[in-house]
Amino acid sequence: MSPGLAASTAAWAAALVCGAAGRAERWSVERRWEALSPGVPLVASVDSRYENIALGRRAGQYDVFGSGQYYFSFPDPYGAAQAAHMIMTEHPAPRRVLLVGGGMGGMLQAILAHRPASVTCVELDPALIGVTEPRLDPDAARALRDPAVRVRFGDGRRYVKRTSDRFDMAIVAVPDPSTAMLNRFYTLEFYREARAILAPGGVLAARLSAPADYYGGEVGDYAGSVYATIRAVFPHVVVAPGEENWFFASSDPGAVTSDLGVLGRRWEGRRVETAAFSPDHLLSWWLPERVGFTRGALEARRGARLNTDFRPVTYYYNLILWARFSGSSIASAMGALGKARFGWYLLPIVALAVARLAWILARRGRGAGLHPS
Repeated sequence: MSPGLAASTAAWAAALVCGAAGRAERWSVERRWEALSPGVPLVASVDSRYENIALGRRAGQYDVFGSGQYYFSFPDPYGAAQAAHMIMTEHPAPRRVLLVGGGMGGMLQAILAHRPASVTCVELDPALIGVTEPRLDPDAARALRDPAVRVRFGDGRRYVKRTSDRFDMAIVAVPDPSTAMLNRFYTLEFYREARAILAPGGVLAARLSAPADYYGGEVGDYAGSVYATIRAVFPHVVVAPGEENWFFASSDPGAVTSDLGVLGRRWEGRRVETAAFSPDHLLSWWLPERVGFTRGALEARRGARLNTDFRPVTYYYNLILWARFSGSSIASAMGALGKARFGWYLLPIVALAVARLAWILARRGRGAGLHPS
């Protein structure tokens, strides 16, 4: 065989192999998406250096997932906006705002309605904005270009640890601690780092998915570990219960509050013009009976294990809850292991980390790319 023919044959074979690998990759992406969102068309799937970003569309709304973890949906003119307006009333005058995550989900527009001097929006993955920005509505796109907005790409934990800026409000809108990476935003060390970047009277806002009317068993361990960890750093903490519990923490006794009168006066003083929020919405977030129940249930868990970088108990409790909700038979075994001493509860986490590392190395070997539908 001549050298030229051999080279052509090799190139043809390589093209066949790459094409087959691409089709296999496409097939695996589509199967994973069907498991996450059955019946929802996949719009795009992008492999960045950090994650796989999958975008689906239904009923005029996009659903965004990162490596199988639900991130947010957009446009969300009411849900995200209501949360953001409620959050902003937890500070008397939030001029400098830090938003870690959540910038593409609709919170940024609502934050800007309070006319802060600056909003620093930290997103880990530039690809996330690259995928979502072309599909944003005009108002959301303008919010990203607002002169008060500074977008920073990189790890939010690293940013908080290294920045010399000080903020009146630090909003941590990352997903639940379902991975070791996400758990880093729920630890004792992170809350200490967050306290260090707050200006006098500054407020930390952090979210956690949890039911508003039940804190027994593993659910109580899960939410209780976050509450106990925040309380180990901040002396003043209030919780707005709901499908998402929002924790507000400060070193200043006059900042965070669940007092509807105080919150209502703050809201009225902002003179925000929006159909997405009103003083009536404050009551839905801060219903006194529900707030009292949640506070009592979490205070009863004050003795819960603290979540730290090297003892990620909240991550472990999250794994137990997922096992329980999925009907897995290992949930009880994991619960018993979590009560054992000597850190045996770390074994499942280590096993998952090893499996994840093997998966990442395998993907790097195949290469990564963009897979629009």
